[in-house]
Amino acid sequence: MSEIDFEAEGLLAGLEGEPREARRRLLTELAEDGVPLEELRRAVAEDRLVLLPVERVLSGGGGRYTAAEIAQRAGL
Repeated sequence: MSEIDFEAEGLLAGLEGEPREARRRLLTELAEDGVPLEELRRAVAEDRLVLLPVERVLSGGGGRYTAAEIAQRAGL
């Protein structure tokens, strides 16, 4: 389990209910996959967090996922 306090880091700000939980799940999965906190912060600030798994696959970083796995990890 990720040890990052996403709430304290401000990465869940402005979200409530299911969107908040979906973001928390995605952040947790990305952090557990080794994405650094600074990269998570940048992706949230640039409103591209949901694209981060795709970016990692295309750049060769992280694991390899099917389109369905990416959608699931992104909370779609």
